[in-house]
Amino acid sequence: MSVYSLENKRVLKVKNKAAEFLKAYTTNTLDKPRNAFVDLQGKIVAVVDQVLLSQDEVLLAVERQFVGRLMSHLDKYLRLGDTVIEVDARWNAAFDLDRGIVLLKAEKFSSTVSDEEYRLYRVKNNLPVQGVDFDREMLLNVFDEELVSYTKGCYLGQEIIARVHYRSKPPKKLVVKRENECSPEEKTAISSKVKDPETGENIGFVFVSHSV
Repeated sequence: MSVYSLENKRVLKVKNKAAEFLKAYTTNTLDKPRNAFVDLQGKIVAVVDQVLLSQDEVLLAVERQFVGRLMSHLDKYLRLGDTVIEVDARWNAAFDLDRGIVLLKAEKFSSTVSDEEYRLYRVKNNLPVQGVDFDREMLLNVFDEELVSYTKGCYLGQEIIARVHYRSKPPKKLVVKRENECSPEEKTAISSKVKDPETGENIGFVFVSHSV
């Protein structure tokens, strides 16, 4: 099995009416592997991998440096009810390259692929990482339907996301691009740059005008 240990991920456990709480504050449904928290302007607070254990318990895997930001974002909403979110250090995360999913378990993972092999997989499969390839962008500048449900009902930031989706379009988009096709500015900004062994060319993530 091809596995890459996601050592920068921290696992949060959401308890007490977890599903009900997350429905109101995330952009996607809980049956999907990934989700996002956005602010009232539709800008990304944190992107998470998720596992629904029950209606009362959900696991969220988030990049370590955004745990504090996410907790600050949710603090006033958590005060309104009984839902609790806390770091659960027993859980660890890894990415299964064969199945294309994040694994969570209460044991340490050992990587069977190198950093470069995982980076190549991410770029080839359009899997940008928050804190590496993007951060506080408007969600639709980075993700489309993969992290957004347009049928789940209202959630924090839903009005802006829906308006851009139905009436407009994001001004820029994060795409995979060959370095030799980038402008000088894009070459400076390209992230997760890696050599594609099929072509011998460097590729990576870059924001481009939506019209391109």
